[in-house]
Amino acid sequence: MRKKNPIPRSERGYSHHSVTTRSFTVTFPVEELGYLEVLAKELGMPRSQALLTTWQCRRFADAEERRLLSEARQDLARVGANLNQIAHALNRGAPVRLEAIQAAAEAVATTVRLLKKRI
Repeated sequence: MRKKNPIPRSERGYSHHSVTTRSFTVTFPVEELGYLEVLAKELGMPRSQALLTTWQCRRFADAEERRLLSEARQDLARVGANLNQIAHALNRGAPVRLEAIQAAAEAVATTVRLLKKRI
């Protein structure tokens, strides 16, 4: 009996055309097809790939993880803006408080620690 390859086809390093494929039809109730459309859009992939990914038991971020990631992105964007302001001040030769740089660095470190704990 042939063993199943644990590496998903999309990650095996050869083109789709070198893999033997078969087509089949899947019928969905209209409201469930809407869920598939949303999933495919969120994942940024065609419906067929979204189905395949789901069937391969891939783990998707749950609502709480998506919320945390969104908050982390916003936090990092704010820190990036602060660092940009600090860089502009330094380029102008303006005095910059060391505390401002340390606060920005600590904000990044805190965000990364929170993400590492959760994800």
